[in-house]
Amino acid sequence: MLVSLSFRLTISVLLACAMVVLSTNICMAEAQGRILGQGLPNTVGLAQDHRGLLYTANKVTGDVFCLPPESDPVLLARVPGVPTSVAVDRLRNVFVGTEAGSVFVVSLDGSVREVYHCCGAPVGLDIDRDGGLLIAMEDGVIVRVDRKDFVER
Repeated sequence: MLVSLSFRLTISVLLACAMVVLSTNICMAEAQGRILGQGLPNTVGLAQDHRGLLYTANKVTGDVFCLPPESDPVLLARVPGVPTSVAVDRLRNVFVGTEAGSVFVVSLDGSVREVYHCCGAPVGLDIDRDGGLLIAMEDGVIVRVDRKDFVER
């Protein structure tokens, strides 16, 4: 009986040690990645332009940020509503979808304007090779908006 209890305790300790080693190895593997930005709570959406700059939005404040390499985040603008998705085109215009169904464009000068309105929240945005806007809706519908249709708005 004593041997059995001792054996079970030894096995329990060995298993606990193995769990610590495994979790440490996982943390070490994650730590090998390079941090590209930090201090950005409530981040939603992530897009990269042709220069390698990253863009994201804060879902609480509506702030839209550019994340230059090895520099602090740069506030580009604030969009009205709750951001849900982000995309950037080759001209570095940042598109931000919101819960209310609006898609805003943030220009390089920081100006913000609505370029499209959906019937539902866009959960994903992308730009196609012609500069058109691709919108994934929360209900599973994918919409394509030609560039000429949102530039003229």
